Order: sequence, then C-alpha cells, then structure tokens
Amino acid sequence: MNQAFGLPIINAAAHEWTTLVTALDQLSRVSDLVTGPDSKLVATMDMDLYKRALKFEYFDPQYKNKWVLCPGAFHTVLCALRCLGKTFVGSGIDEAWQEADLYGIVTVTQIINGNHHNRTVQAHQITLLGRGL
Repeated sequence: MNQAFGLPIINAAAHEWTTLVTALDQLSRVSDLVTGPDSKLVATMDMDLYKRALKFEYFDPQYKNKWVLCPGAFHTVLCALRCLGKTFVGSGIDEAWQEADLYGIVTVTQIINGNHHNRTVQAHQITLLGRGL
C-alpha cells in the first residue's frame, strides 16, 4: 500500500535564511528517501529566493553542491520575453503595434522590456499569428 505524506508547514517568512535552509534540508531528506542518497535535489523557486539560496554554498561549505537550484518558470519566461523584446527593437514591429492602435507607447515599451507579462505574451502571439497588423 502506498502512503503519501506532506511536509510540515514552516510558520516563518520564506525570505529568511533559516526558513529557506530548513525548507531545502527537508526537501533534500525527502529526495534522499525517494531517489536515494546519491542524487541531488533539484529545486525551483522565486527569483528572490533563488538569489538568496545561491549564496548558501559561499557562506557554509556543507551546502556546496548539495542542491541544483533553478529560478521558477515565471521568471524564466520573463527573461525569455526580455530577450525576445530586445530582438524586436528597431524592427518596426513596435511601431506597427502602435499604428494598429493595439498598444500605446508606454505599453509598447513595457512589452519590449518584458515588464508586463500578460500583454507581452499577447503582443507576441498577435504578431506571430499576424492578426491585427
């Protein structure tokens, strides 16, 4: 018979060092039980938590190569949208969005910079499909 168990809730702010270490240690123990002690925990997290967690191995050698840390999907998408926006600068697409009355100049700047997730995705989808232009 299979059993499932949840990790206990840590009643503390996620951005605090001790909370983050506790959560990663607990996840590592679960990972060791499931996949064996020779495997590494792969953890994705919010960009702020990711940046903090990367510093662990520099502060304490016991954490060096203990985990594989990755930024979460949302921040990865934002980075990709910024890169895509940079390729469009000077291409005329930004001007076409304005001339077609799809977006104002402020919104176009946000789209190019990848600052407005939903509008950025929508603008690139419209461009890809050729609608509205």
